[in-house]
Amino acid sequence: MAHPSEDLENRLYVSTSNDTIVPTPATGATHFRKVVCSVAGNLRVFGGAAEFVDVSGLADDAAAQAYTNPVTGVAFTDKAEAEALGDGCYEKHTLFISVPMVAGDVIEGKFYKLTADTSIKYFAYAR
Repeated sequence: MAHPSEDLENRLYVSTSNDTIVPTPATGATHFRKVVCSVAGNLRVFGGAAEFVDVSGLADDAAAQAYTNPVTGVAFTDKAEAEALGDGCYEKHTLFISVPMVAGDVIEGKFYKLTADTSIKYFAYAR
């Protein structure tokens, strides 16, 4: 059995200004898992948003590629691949979402990029 300390977060990013941060692949980080706000403001998160998709209604391959295949963990390669899995909730990884936060707020998800306005201060845990 693994020691409990192996579950502790060990990739911490701190933002105190208007900037964009992405996880550092050299540390093994691929995405942010949790964001904790220390000073209120607006945070824009990229990725981590899921929506219900009627795959038969997707216009073309490019429309399907905006969503993540839950089996592979990467974008669908084409509409046929999405249709093979059928309708359902899929992560949309091509969208920024604005999240107003106050001190003490915590959001969890799978975010690939974080962008802050001039007032927010936060720290983020990467996986």
